[in-house]
Amino acid sequence: MREKERPQGAQKLFLRALVGSKKEGKKVEEESDRVLLWEGFLELMREQRNDDNLSMEALKSAVKKEQLMEEEGEDRAQKRTNLDGEFKATMAQDKSMQLVKAKKVEEETTVLSGSTQNMAPEMMALWLARDGDAPPCRPEPPLFPPAAPKLGDPSGKDILGSDLALKLVELMLKNGTGPVVLEVCRGAWAMQALKEREAMKALKALEDKMTSDIQKLKSNCNARLSVAGAASLAVSQMNDKETGYFLAKCNHQRQQLVDFMAWEFRQLLAIQQNILTAVGLPCFDGPTVDTSIISIQAKICSVMHSAFCVRVKMGQETMH
Repeated sequence: MREKERPQGAQKLFLRALVGSKKEGKKVEEESDRVLLWEGFLELMREQRNDDNLSMEALKSAVKKEQLMEEEGEDRAQKRTNLDGEFKATMAQDKSMQLVKAKKVEEETTVLSGSTQNMAPEMMALWLARDGDAPPCRPEPPLFPPAAPKLGDPSGKDILGSDLALKLVELMLKNGTGPVVLEVCRGAWAMQALKEREAMKALKALEDKMTSDIQKLKSNCNARLSVAGAASLAVSQMNDKETGYFLAKCNHQRQQLVDFMAWEFRQLLAIQQNILTAVGLPCFDGPTVDTSIISIQAKICSVMHSAFCVRVKMGQETMH
């Protein structure tokens, strides 16, 4: 399969054979076969990540961690299903519901996000296949930008087309579910904002630390050179070598943080996609890494973003 340049399919087959799949059967149990599978999987991941230093222990640890996280999420997923059913039944009985309490929406969002806190191995494999030899990058475009978009048409018809815009309007008007969908979208936007702030703080903290450390290093190098005497040339060369090593280490640490945050945003995207799937938003059908689908979803979220911002503004003006 790798010879046909289909690493995505190869990764999925290795994972299904090694850890099993709920939909497609049990994992391979024969120990001799498992040894060969692990060796083949390791070779594949080394090639895809261009990392010959990836060890078997690290690979097994990563797969085991994801498997445990997925198992822990099963109970939460069942709770989410039950809660979804109860919530839909309540809405059907009370057609006059116009307002949704923030606490109820928060409970819904917490249960939904709790069931998707960990990325499934299959999704990790899809992202790795999409990366190829390149380092991981954040999903683009994000579902929700920091500020509400300015739409020429509030219905979103100009960016979604008539059919899709009509589906959104029907969803908003269906049995008083509009406030629910708007508040859930607002919660998904808040999750994005919090993750953005977390990423900025982490990067700033690292930059501040590296700036402080390099200042200390320069001071030490200057002090060492000032007392070098006849050995000044050798000391200068040693200082340059030490400085170069330190800068390379800083670049490596920065890239590690950027890569880590990229995976954090990928996980957030999967959470948002699951939440918006649960409330029935069009074009949402669980997590996906497909760029074209994510682009459409971002346009839908732009319309919803504008809508819940307008709703908040109207509420504030009514109070005055």
